[in-house]
Amino acid sequence: MSSQNNSGPPSDNPILNTYETFQRETPFVTRTIITTQAFSWVLSFFVDLTFSLANIPFFTVVYFEVYRIFTSIFLCTKFVSLAFAYFSFVETGKRLENSIGSTEFAFMFLSIGVLTNALYCALGAILDAVLGTQHFFLLPSFGVWLVLFGLTEFECIKAPQGTTRKIFVFVIPTLYYPLALLGLFSVFGGFSFSYLISIGVGYAYGRSFLDRLKISSTRCRDWEENFLESITHSEGWVRANAALGSGAWNEELANHGNSAAGGVGLPNIFSDWMSQSQSRSPEAAALPMGSEDSRPGRVIKSSTSTTDTAPISGIPSTGGRQLGGGPSRRANADPRQARLNAIERRMGAGAGSEAHQST
Repeated sequence: MSSQNNSGPPSDNPILNTYETFQRETPFVTRTIITTQAFSWVLSFFVDLTFSLANIPFFTVVYFEVYRIFTSIFLCTKFVSLAFAYFSFVETGKRLENSIGSTEFAFMFLSIGVLTNALYCALGAILDAVLGTQHFFLLPSFGVWLVLFGLTEFECIKAPQGTTRKIFVFVIPTLYYPLALLGLFSVFGGFSFSYLISIGVGYAYGRSFLDRLKISSTRCRDWEENFLESITHSEGWVRANAALGSGAWNEELANHGNSAAGGVGLPNIFSDWMSQSQSRSPEAAALPMGSEDSRPGRVIKSSTSTTDTAPISGIPSTGGRQLGGGPSRRANADPRQARLNAIERRMGAGAGSEAHQST
């Protein structure tokens, strides 16, 4: 009887709590992309996936291994690349996916990566033909940054004129921010022509030169009702008819989930480094992210007004907090507090009318 009994519940596992928070609050496509990146990084310790799955133009073109332009996007062989991808992509991925829906976001992600890889193969063939070498046709391109540079450029094109972003102590015009970011990568030995091509693809998307490659919300709903129906019931899947539109850039929506979960999770360090000065879009959704009915994959009834003609894409022209960006300058009122104040005023008015009738 000398042994002491352990009292109280077992201590929480912070790693498990972080993973559960990530699983619960991250939409399906964003979560799948980062999970695939982590899984490929672990596998890289045991097998060389680069030779088999990376976009090596010689194998992609000569041997018709076209699957490489898809698989190369999800490869990761360095922990630094994985960490930067997590801290820079997850937050923006959440907002974009909640804004336009999982189907359109996945289509946009794949289209930027595939087009970048296809142009990279063409560039390698041209450079080797001009220089008379066989060097560029054998250089691989892979990693999620094939898409992230394009998404960054897309957002910078949509930013208002005259805005700036900050890299460490350097203030840079928003339009040239992706090029400055590419220069930072080059300093650490991460330059690739594929990154430069991705920036060009994002620029073309932002300038509406590639509108034919975009997918309409109507087609997204058709796909979800037909051949995507089996995965639309997955946790975190954001249906096209439940996308938040510009409301996904509301800071209250982004921060409420973390506060409700007790602040468990990793901070967006990369976004703190790359803060920006940019005004918010006036539109905002009224439902907090942490509520049960507004979780990704649930049908959400937004309080914002709607028009008869729905836009092709729900991506806002200006965001409150974008890739590498800091919070916007405009403060937002708490939707719950606003509703509570309205209820109190209504009860007060009702009590006053009853007192008047009694007199």
